[in-house]
Amino acid sequence: QPGEQCDDGNGQDGDGCTANCTLEGQPLCGDGIVQPQNGEQCDDGNAVDGDGCAVTCLLEG
Repeated sequence: QPGEQCDDGNGQDGDGCTANCTLEGQPLCGDGIVQPQNGEQCDDGNAVDGDGCAVTCLLEG
């Protein structure tokens, strides 16, 4: 939905996405969640360069 940062399909807090669909905790490159508002172009959930998404969460190539 527009305005949501995440939507994990439940109404529970404490699992990374609050009941009102906002992200919990600090934004983190490498968590597998693309967060363009934090400058991420991609986030493949790993710390490996050369796979299309750099460890800095910017697109490669």
